[in-house]
This record gives sequence, structure tokens and C-alpha cells, in this order.
Amino acid sequence: MPYALLIDEPVGEALPRLARDQLDEAVTALSTLDRKTAVHEARKSCKRVRSLLRMYRPGLGSLYKAADREVRDIARLLSGTRDQDVLPATCEGLLSETMIEETRGAVESTRDLLLSTTNNQDSASFDGVIARLEAIRVASQDWRAKRPRRSAADGVKRVYRDGRRIRQKCDLDGPATPWHELRKSVKHHAYHAKLMKKLHPAGRAYAKPWGRLGELLGREHDLSVLMVRLAEITHPEGRSLELVLLATGEKRARLRLKAIELVTRLYDPSPRLVRKVVRELLPK
Repeated sequence: MPYALLIDEPVGEALPRLARDQLDEAVTALSTLDRKTAVHEARKSCKRVRSLLRMYRPGLGSLYKAADREVRDIARLLSGTRDQDVLPATCEGLLSETMIEETRGAVESTRDLLLSTTNNQDSASFDGVIARLEAIRVASQDWRAKRPRRSAADGVKRVYRDGRRIRQKCDLDGPATPWHELRKSVKHHAYHAKLMKKLHPAGRAYAKPWGRLGELLGREHDLSVLMVRLAEITHPEGRSLELVLLATGEKRARLRLKAIELVTRLYDPSPRLVRKVVRELLPK
């Protein structure tokens, strides 16, 4: 079934159904797909489960922290594998930018250096992750929120409000941390919008720009991670790292500028208004 709330399904019943479906998808991905695709799909499923938990958080009590922590820790087991794949790809993405030949050569050699440090990891290494996913999948069938309709509306409002506050700390030339926090908040709200897209004809149109913003902030984050990694490695040609860091910083600044424009528009409605609309949309 789709990752979506359904008009003819009680809000409270959607939580265990959606959690089960996403955790099943994560297990299937890690059991059947190639390493790179499996990690991407499993991490995406974990993010969806965590967004789901955030939506129902006000009605879950102590269950929320325990469940969210377990799904978070499972996803972290795959983060190193994900970074090994993403960093060379992020470096490759820089080559689409206009740059002088010296910088292009530096980017290419740095990409090759990052690729040479990538470790292969076969599906057997996912056995422990799969076992934990299966365990939390069984536990998820007992997840029930008190006053689920009200809880879901309050949960969406809380995530949206937090993102609205974090955006004030995101400066064009500022540190990566607030941008990382904004990215996480935007991703959660984007998934909330996706969950509700079938509840109203305008749902898909509302969700689309949030997905676009999440994508922009995801690319910004990858560039920030690349900059940290570049500061840690030793390149045969020191000048090359300087050129790549400069190109990475310039591209990140352009992405941040685009993101700020979109953030300003999308976070214009008040959290109270967002909660009111969500409460009216949710089925009883």
C-alpha cells in the first residue's frame, strides 16, 4: 500500500500499517538489491518511519523515544556505507559546473582518490541490520497513539514550528549545523505532506515544493560533508584540495541561496494555521 493516509482508514490504524510497510520494504531492499541501492532504499524507509513517529508523537508517550531511537540507530549502521557512495558522486557533480581546466583536473583527481578509498560490502554484512528491522517491525504492530487525530495534527504542527525556528539560524555564509537541522525538519514535514496528499485534491501540489526544498538541502548537506572529508584526507597535490574546496564552497553557497528563497515562502503560514488545516483534513 502507498505511503499515505487514506480517506477511508481511521488515523489511528494508519500508524501500524504504514510502519509495517516501510520496515518490510527496508528488509526487502537489504535482502535483494545491490549494495548501493539497498542502502539508499533502506535509509529512506527508516526516515519515513521516523517521520511517521513524529507525526503521532504527542499521543505516543514514552514509546516515541524508544521507537525513534531504535530506528535512528538502525539507519546509522548504514550511514558509513552511504557516505562512501555519496562523496565521490558529490565530487562528480561538481564537474557539471563551469570551471577552469586546473580546477576540473583537481576535482577529477579528488573524485578518483575518494573512489579508491571505498570499501566493498556484500549483503552478508546487513544481517544484523535486517534482524533489528524485523524486530522493530513486530513491535510496530502494537504502536497506538492516544487521540490519534489530535495527536497527528499536533505532531505536524510541532515539526513545522521547529523548522520555522531553525531557519532563523541559517545564514548564507554560516556553519553547517543549523542547515543540517533545517534539512532534517524539512524532510520530516515533506514526508508529512506526502502522507496527506491523498486527503485533498491540492495535497500533491502542496507536497511537491517541500520535496524540492528537501532535495536542495540534501545536496547542500552532501557538499558540507564533502568539505569536512576533504579537510581530513591527504592529496598528492595540495593545490588540488584547495581548488576543490573552493569549488565546493561556491556551489554550496548557490544552493543555500536557492533554499533560502524557497524556505521563506514555504514557512510563511503560521504553525497554528497549519495545525488547523491538518486537523480538518485528517479522517476521523
